[in-house]
Amino acid sequence: MTKFRWMLYPLVIPFLSSCTGTPRRSNSIVLTPKTAQTITVLDVSGSLSLDGVSVVTGTEDVRTIAGNNSAQTMKGSYGITDSMLGSGTVAFTEPANLTGDFFAISPTKLVVVTTTQGDPNPVIIVVGK
Repeated sequence: MTKFRWMLYPLVIPFLSSCTGTPRRSNSIVLTPKTAQTITVLDVSGSLSLDGVSVVTGTEDVRTIAGNNSAQTMKGSYGITDSMLGSGTVAFTEPANLTGDFFAISPTKLVVVTTTQGDPNPVIIVVGK
């Protein structure tokens, strides 16, 4: 069973001409749209466990503009789409529906780009160290 720590970041927009670079955390720069977006989730962190087959479980702590939600149970599934590239998909069913594509960028770090249908504000989730 593999365990990861993770953090949430706004999505890097692919059209650089419509974005500005904004430092968000030490040692990272996040591109954000020039048009202000309403952000209700301020910070997310948690712990994930992958069973090596297809099940992902964990807990998350969420800080929103309305308050904090601690130790929420996370459940879902994942699948490997390309073992040579280290990519795959993930689908969470708890605490909310969320889908994403993930990419292994090192032996201990994954990056997830959310692909949840109907979500106009996808995010990047960095998982690991």
